[in-house]
Amino acid sequence: MAPGGPIDSTSKLVDEDILLILSRLPFNEAARTSVLAQRWRHIWRGTRSVELLERFFVRPGDSEEIRENKRREFMEFVRQWINDSDRESEIDKFSFSLSNPKPFQDDLYAVLSFPSSRNVKELYLDFSDPSWEQDDPKKTHKAVCNIPGPVYRNHDLQSMKLYSCSFMDQWFGNFGSLKELSLGWIELESASMKAVMEKCPLLLSLNLKRCWNRGKGMEITGTNLKLRKLRIENCGYEWWCFDFPNLKEFKYSGRISILHFDSVRTPVENVELDFGVEKEFQRVGDYLQMLLHDLTSARILTICTYVLQVIPSGMQSLGIYGRSLEGYVPPFELRANDFWINNTTTYKCLRSYEVIYYCFKEIFQ
Repeated sequence: MAPGGPIDSTSKLVDEDILLILSRLPFNEAARTSVLAQRWRHIWRGTRSVELLERFFVRPGDSEEIRENKRREFMEFVRQWINDSDRESEIDKFSFSLSNPKPFQDDLYAVLSFPSSRNVKELYLDFSDPSWEQDDPKKTHKAVCNIPGPVYRNHDLQSMKLYSCSFMDQWFGNFGSLKELSLGWIELESASMKAVMEKCPLLLSLNLKRCWNRGKGMEITGTNLKLRKLRIENCGYEWWCFDFPNLKEFKYSGRISILHFDSVRTPVENVELDFGVEKEFQRVGDYLQMLLHDLTSARILTICTYVLQVIPSGMQSLGIYGRSLEGYVPPFELRANDFWINNTTTYKCLRSYEVIYYCFKEIFQ
């Protein structure tokens, strides 16, 4: 640095401090720091947050031929990165995505075995195709990758996401420290889900996305279940049965299916229901009324406009009850019957409009 020139404050940092900073950046941004100076050329390789994601190389709008070439470039980068990585360094988070893994089976074992030797705490594996997001929610996809044995050696895992990955539930006993689990784009049987819940006693958060078992239902139950957050997105089951005594947050989006709650011992803080994908408005009013009745312990209830349009067709009369707030003067008088009858038709933004009720207690009279 020339005398009187700008001061480079990073020159005073030791490599360990720089690594802490780089570990907080997205992986691709950390890699770009390699061009800053000779000293920075290899520091980023020691980051504790590794994201080897196909989208860094492959663009959805390109032709299939170009995307295949880009995938090969991506996998060559992955191989090189693993070969050059520090064998002694630990990694907190490891993410890997590849939408067409079949041509790279010889490489996948090495890639998926890599995290088990680094004491990874967060593991995200995604083999789904981005184009599946545009499919009809009723369309199902089978898993395109099998999880190899070394993945189950990650005894310190606290958070895991498996998309389009088939797994062996009997080996989930190795994940005794797991607190967050996301499963997506797989055929998932109720027995497998039950086994996972029993083998992961510390599980606090569960996300299910586009999971399915055609013509069957799903039970989410377990002994001494500690689950506090459950999110279900566009899954394909005829019915659901829940037993979660400690649940605080429940979010469901997708088509209407039977939701049965065996046990909710403590008030649920937050419930969200989104049936925006439904196109039929007949013969479900009674069911939605019963569903809302089962969820009257919720302190915050968020519902889509589909619910508002359908529940007046149920057999029971509806009401809205609440406590008066000292010093608060409402801007208008709320008449329950008029509200439900006159305010259940919307003309725009049917999927995005939401009505939120705070301190929701009871809708039946």
